Amino acid sequence: MLLAATLATFVTFTSEPSPLPEGVSLLAEITIPANTLDRSNQTGEMGANNIPRNTIGGHGSAITWLGAKVGKGDEYLMLSDRGPGDGGVAYPCRWHRLRLTWSSSPADSRFEVLDTVMLTDESGQTLIGNSGAYSTNPAANLRYDPEGLAVGPNGTVYISEEYGPSVDAFDPKGKRTKRFPIPAAFSIAHPDGVSDNELPPANASGRQSNRGFEGLTITPDGSILFTILQSPLIQDGGLDRRNKRVGENIRILAITLATGAMRQYVYPLESSSYGVSEILALSPTTLLVLERDGKAGLEAEAKLITRIDLSAATDVTSIASLPRSGLPDGVRAVSKSILIDLLSPALARRSATLKHDQIPEKFEGLTLGPANSGTPTLLVSVDNDFKPDQPSLIYILGITGVK
Repeated sequence: MLLAATLATFVTFTSEPSPLPEGVSLLAEITIPANTLDRSNQTGEMGANNIPRNTIGGHGSAITWLGAKVGKGDEYLMLSDRGPGDGGVAYPCRWHRLRLTWSSSPADSRFEVLDTVMLTDESGQTLIGNSGAYSTNPAANLRYDPEGLAVGPNGTVYISEEYGPSVDAFDPKGKRTKRFPIPAAFSIAHPDGVSDNELPPANASGRQSNRGFEGLTITPDGSILFTILQSPLIQDGGLDRRNKRVGENIRILAITLATGAMRQYVYPLESSSYGVSEILALSPTTLLVLERDGKAGLEAEAKLITRIDLSAATDVTSIASLPRSGLPDGVRAVSKSILIDLLSPALARRSATLKHDQIPEKFEGLTLGPANSGTPTLLVSVDNDFKPDQPSLIYILGITGVK
């Protein structure tokens, strides 16, 4: 196991950046310019900024290393989300295969876009990011907001998305082959193309608008998928009477692939103003979670990588509603500790882009990478939200000494 119980002690978060644990360092960073083009051969422009339809944007939403899966040590899949304009554009959803190489010198850290794969449903219809492309008929519903990505041992690509929320399986060519039967508690009864119209009183339960399944991971042995919400469900105290986010208890859904059995666990946020961007399995019971605020630059307060353990956590599948904070008697959340604070001054001193006034907002992807001269690595990707003046960033962290 990569991370040991030496980090299991709960650490209370404060507004002051935490020092890096011994053995954690920034090895390199890769910058992907905002005007980089993908390999989709899409033509024309989209959105208010007239962005080329083959722009490789939003792809920091998820990243997974292919080395351990297909033996290609420098190749990764990265997933674009629903496109520019917050769901206002009929963006054809896609993933990208990239080659990433790095060294301590930024000039020697490089990327190459090798391939782009478009996502379709079972009948070959293109899945699109437009929030209005929904239907209460599942066979006609094409709206899709892909946020989490995992690759199984047989090459199956799994994606979690926010609109449903859903977890789906795709073949290597991007065609959906399976939809997992997500428990009804996660879904809203009345979808709408306007985000605010999906909140109470229209819906009394289910995911918050644009806050569905944000992260996805598969265990190293390929047996279990874990997906995690960005924010608490409406019925779990997620919103107050003015629809302000106040909930702190987020649900993790575990799917055993061999049987289809599902379990749910509680991940407690450090603050109701934060959300979760990613989850990464190190074993069937030990995972990393990327928890952050929605702020950038000098306003940023929290960009955290936490370590959680499910061993003693309660399966809360049968609990219809959780409190805003705290838990019912006899219910235990996952154990949790802060592993890496991405606002640490130690990272800022080494980085060209983690300076206090340049902190990006959307740290969204996590993957273990190949060893770098014997040093285990953890990659963190940033979603640039298709902003034409903002590059995509990937940070390579060395984690020697973190057991």
